Amino acid sequence: MSISTPLRSLSPLPSPQAKAARISLDQSSWVLGWVFTVICLCGLMLNEQLGTTAIIIFLCGWAPIAVMRPQAMIRGLGQDAPMLLLPMLALLSTLWSRAPDWTAWAGTEFLGTTIIGLTLANCVPYRTLLSALLCVLTIMGVASYLDGSVNQVGLTGEIALVGLYGSKNAFALSAAVLTLVSAICLMQKENPPYLRFASILTALFSFVLLYLAKSIGAAVIALGSFLFIVLTRYLTTRRIGLRKLLIGVLVLGILLAIGLIGTVGIGDILRAVGKDPTLTGRTILWEAASHQIAQHPILGIGYQAFWQKGFPPAEALWTMMHIPIRAGFHFHNLYYHTLVDLGLVGLLLLIALLLRLAYWSVKLVMTSINDKSFFALGCFVFLLARSPLEVDLTFQFDLGTILFCLAWSYLRQANITQPKEARG
Repeated sequence: MSISTPLRSLSPLPSPQAKAARISLDQSSWVLGWVFTVICLCGLMLNEQLGTTAIIIFLCGWAPIAVMRPQAMIRGLGQDAPMLLLPMLALLSTLWSRAPDWTAWAGTEFLGTTIIGLTLANCVPYRTLLSALLCVLTIMGVASYLDGSVNQVGLTGEIALVGLYGSKNAFALSAAVLTLVSAICLMQKENPPYLRFASILTALFSFVLLYLAKSIGAAVIALGSFLFIVLTRYLTTRRIGLRKLLIGVLVLGILLAIGLIGTVGIGDILRAVGKDPTLTGRTILWEAASHQIAQHPILGIGYQAFWQKGFPPAEALWTMMHIPIRAGFHFHNLYYHTLVDLGLVGLLLLIALLLRLAYWSVKLVMTSINDKSFFALGCFVFLLARSPLEVDLTFQFDLGTILFCLAWSYLRQANITQPKEARG
């Protein structure tokens, strides 16, 4: 035997008993990881209903995951550090906030939520997390349907199902994410047959929930995201030239749609289809946001410092929108909301993160894409499509914030591990 033989070749082959023990250990770790992920996500979904209790459940699910893989968590947080900049700015805004006590508390929670989201992305195997997410969203959907709790939509008077979420927006977001996750589970052939079959049922169920939520915006975006996923999956099987052509057609279609809205006006389009031209009061909120932005353009008024009881502009909008509880509201536009809270500095930081994600996404579609990055791409497109009408990325203990973290970390990982031949 040559002296240069690697030392590992001198080690005895593992016995069948050792192999069986290792397999058993791997299965136990998978089960534990899945259970703790489910607990973490359940706490997240119940935040609006249970408050502090839900947050404790959320943390109790995350803590064992962090303890089981501390090195992976620390390494992942270092590699995903840009995602921590926005919540750190939110926390820093305590220094100039008009409600410093709340900003300090909420900013700390936002930073903690981002850390937990990145921990899930770096410490929980992708398929474990995907199946846990599908399971929790389905259980919460069924439980909400059986619970039957409803709220009246402020300006329209419609009765919308809110279930266990206690909020129409939170319920509609979860139903839309269920559509997205179901579509991804169905299209990924490596998933077990039972999971793909279940995803057909959950996809159909998600559209029932969207109808009961009376959220046409969430339904349209969920359907659009589903069609985008189908198109992207098709694109990744085609040659580069055809991919460029189809992406060009897609971009042209988006530009034409923007041009149509700019020329005709969103109000006229909504009237033509029988919808509220104010987007259920959103245009009123945007006018109020513009007034605040003009007063504090650079740094904003502080993270979550606007929607506070006793602040006259917030009180006026709550009254106008028929929000008796005077809590849990936002400007229904990610960019207006960020400008009000964190000013131009916060908006530029947010846009930098989104542009980086867009760059990674296009790069992967033009080269190669695996199941994990395909899920991340779907989440990114879904959240980006919702951003003109909702605020999903900048709240503590929120499903949208967790999906944003998953999209960032998974796309970052995919671009690092991309084969050299694909990069060239």
